[in-house]
Amino acid sequence: MTVDLPTVAICLSVASLVLSVLNYLRDRAQVRAWSEVVIYMQGPEPDSETPSLRIRVANLGRRPAVLLNLVMVAGKHTWFRPIKALAVEDDEPLESSEAIKLLRAHALAQNSALKLTEGDVVDLQFWPDDCPNFIFFNVDPIQTAEKLYIEDCAGRRYRIKNDSNNLRKLFKAWHA
Repeated sequence: MTVDLPTVAICLSVASLVLSVLNYLRDRAQVRAWSEVVIYMQGPEPDSETPSLRIRVANLGRRPAVLLNLVMVAGKHTWFRPIKALAVEDDEPLESSEAIKLLRAHALAQNSALKLTEGDVVDLQFWPDDCPNFIFFNVDPIQTAEKLYIEDCAGRRYRIKNDSNNLRKLFKAWHA
């Protein structure tokens, strides 16, 4: 039995290609996001329940992921808010010029991005009082968010699982 050298070379090349593709697919950021409604026993009356929307984001891949925005979609309208909240050190009110400078600085990616390395998890929590974040006021009629996404620095969007049902629950608590 003779071994054909070109056949062996082709088999080795195909095996090498398959291993390269598998390594490439494994060696990237894999962002997963899901939401849930969490009930806290705190409210205006004893034994009252306050729901909150918790969005958990995890990087299951080997490469870091740099997350920028929480993207909201309602019909054909899209709007967003930064993942990291604007941090103000002083409790004193800012002058308008200082507030504008602070907002402009926070709008830059290096100031508002969140880096998730391999295995990192971050939670975003929204209470009923935060519902105006999920409303788009610039159109008539006013739009409320129907879908939520997490956006990374490359513009790739990751859908948040269970977002539509949990947003409805949060809005129901806000209107109550």
